[in-house]
Amino acid sequence: MSKPHESESVPSNANLGNDPEKLISWFQSDVKPFLENIQPEKVGPLEADAHNLEAVAQTADQELTVCFLGNAGVGKSTLINSLVAGKDVILPAGGIGPLTAQALAVRYAPQRRFEVEYHPPQNLWQLTFALESVLQREARRDRSVSGEDELKQESGNETRTESELGAVSGPQLGKTLEELKRQAQLLVTGDQDQQTDLDYLVDTLREATANKRIWGTTPRPEDEARVRQIREALSWASETGKPCTFTAEDAGFQAALGHHASGFLAPLIKELRVYWDSPLLSEGVTLVDLPGVGIVNDVYEATTSKWIRERARAVILVVETRGLNATHAELLRSSGFLNRLLYAADDPTADPVVLMVVVVKGDLVAEEEYIKDRSRKKREHFADVRSKSIEHIRHQLRSQLEEVWASDDVTRERTRKGVIETILAGLQVHPVSAPQYRKLLEADEDDRAFISESHQSGIPGLVAGLTDLARSQRQAQALRLREVGGDFFQRVLATVRVNQAKWREEARASQEAERLRSELDEFLEPLRREFHARQGAFREFLRETLPSNIRELVEKAKGQSSRDIEKYLNTLQDAHWATLRAAVRKGGAFDGARNINLPLDFAIRFEEPIAEVWGKSVLKEIRGRTQQFARDCVTFVDQVVEWAKKQGARVQTQLVLAQREEIIADAKRLEAVGREMVNELRDQVKNTLIRKVEGPIRKKCEKFVKDNEDRGSGVKVRILGLFNQLARDATEAASVPAIEILTAQFREVEKEILVVFEQHTDPLTSAADSIVASHELRVKRSDAQKRKKVLADVDAVLTACPWPLPAETSNEGGGQ
Repeated sequence: MSKPHESESVPSNANLGNDPEKLISWFQSDVKPFLENIQPEKVGPLEADAHNLEAVAQTADQELTVCFLGNAGVGKSTLINSLVAGKDVILPAGGIGPLTAQALAVRYAPQRRFEVEYHPPQNLWQLTFALESVLQREARRDRSVSGEDELKQESGNETRTESELGAVSGPQLGKTLEELKRQAQLLVTGDQDQQTDLDYLVDTLREATANKRIWGTTPRPEDEARVRQIREALSWASETGKPCTFTAEDAGFQAALGHHASGFLAPLIKELRVYWDSPLLSEGVTLVDLPGVGIVNDVYEATTSKWIRERARAVILVVETRGLNATHAELLRSSGFLNRLLYAADDPTADPVVLMVVVVKGDLVAEEEYIKDRSRKKREHFADVRSKSIEHIRHQLRSQLEEVWASDDVTRERTRKGVIETILAGLQVHPVSAPQYRKLLEADEDDRAFISESHQSGIPGLVAGLTDLARSQRQAQALRLREVGGDFFQRVLATVRVNQAKWREEARASQEAERLRSELDEFLEPLRREFHARQGAFREFLRETLPSNIRELVEKAKGQSSRDIEKYLNTLQDAHWATLRAAVRKGGAFDGARNINLPLDFAIRFEEPIAEVWGKSVLKEIRGRTQQFARDCVTFVDQVVEWAKKQGARVQTQLVLAQREEIIADAKRLEAVGREMVNELRDQVKNTLIRKVEGPIRKKCEKFVKDNEDRGSGVKVRILGLFNQLARDATEAASVPAIEILTAQFREVEKEILVVFEQHTDPLTSAADSIVASHELRVKRSDAQKRKKVLADVDAVLTACPWPLPAETSNEGGGQ
């Protein structure tokens, strides 16, 4: 029989990480069948570890998803174009409107192509219906003028009736007539700024949606091709419901990409995925152009929040040279970015996400400075602008986050400042000029760049930053895989060797065993009392103390969130009464001259202390108490080992040493207990809280309108009073599910802990049994054939291991 190959060190973690499939295969094909016959209770926990290793392995090559946030028209799309395609245009720019793609994702592929998912035809019909309602209103006004129901917008003199607001639903919700008309002009004429009669636009959109022209206009030949392609897109959406793919080999590929990405078909797009052969993307980077966060239940807000909360590994906030302000800080908050970091405040590596700030339009400032001082070149002025921007942005980010995220609770403030420090520690600031970079590449004599080398634009530096980030992520993922693989290997090996040590022992005479048992019991008696006290305290902590703490923490969080919500409501004091009324009539959310979104804003502010409770209180306390109990187990077993060593050659310590290593391996398994549950918890909290908060708000708003409280003098005071009542209702509605969610998550963590410690409910007795085996075990081990078979199986399992094994722990207390 061949001996298992051994070496002086543990198998290389690099090897384990490079081939987790081989490690899992060894467990499944060799170790698991062996344990099922000898120690079946060990199979379940180890199988769970194997599944966890598989999950970690699946994320090892996860792409670096980079999400771009910023105000409309700031230049996100132009920036992505420069990073990916140089001088080519692949993404829309210029703020086409609310029907453009939810999220534009750009990934790597050796062959260029794009996939487009269209909105259903109903969305275009909603736009048509909204515009047609204006024509109907004008026709009625010609007969009888009535302006009582007009809602004046704070942003200008433009008006919109309540009936129009009611007609504008879905993706159109909260948009002005001018915005809707620009979309129609883009669809019909191919130019959103080409002024066109509203009746012609409505008739043409009716025709595109297979309805009759009823407003007396005649189709224009120059628009026929666009109308035909719109029909084709709508037909594809309604008949297949699947994405439509265009490849570079298709005739008119570039034109089709332009029409979909930045042309007349853009308002029909639900999602656009572009695949490009870019060096940056080949590093595993995916760039995502996100829409702004809109009102509750708006598909765009949901899309942005989903990307930021679940998939982003880096968030690029695009700002102008004026820098960061409260709006940008609030965007980081409302998108879920800050709360995501709160959940992992105690362990940022559990859910790493980096913030980058890209400063744009500095070239415009440089040109202004050049007019004032022509003694220096424009590129020199631009270099100064870029240099000053970096520290300016870092200072602004700190101050704005501290202001928008301030708390009057010392513990919460400390947690949030810790998150801010984490953000700033990983922050990258890149002042760039995508237009100058593009001009340099185009080399157009009539429109030359004022920079002379590409690095002066800042774009290559941003590419290098993203490339380094992608490589760092791969390294971190590989390290995580090596750690998980190494830990799993150690647990498997420890379990196998415990059994090997058990069956190697020679049987002892009954009298010697009883005498040794008596001596050992006398030694163990005080240790058992102390251990049982600690074990009872640990069980009491899991059974009663922590669940009670969760309830208390949520109650405290409710008070904190109430104060945060009160601060938020104070900011609405200066809002126009008409905007507040529109929010009430829309169930608590309205996106007009001022964005008001009570369900989302209340839920976000309630979620923040809940995230802190989980990351800084619950998980931290669980891990601390669990690790302490594990250390207690090892300490008690160490005392048994020391006693056994003093007995000399009559005591076999190899088994108890193996069991000690098993406890250590299991304890290490619990160091990151709850780590894999962060994402699930974050999603549960967000989705449940918003749903629970939204219901009471909507009902109270509906009753307020039904009782005509939204009309007449003093309406603003009544609405603000309603909002304060809604805040109290919202926190009450959210507190119960918050307790349920955290308690349910804790119970899952508790199961994970108990499964491990189930094997070590009485480590002192186990250690004693290992030294003076019970009569049943002695009989089994006296069976030479049985012992020979088991040891042969162990030998086969260890020999089948695909890596060199570490040497066995020496038997310092005596031997066979």
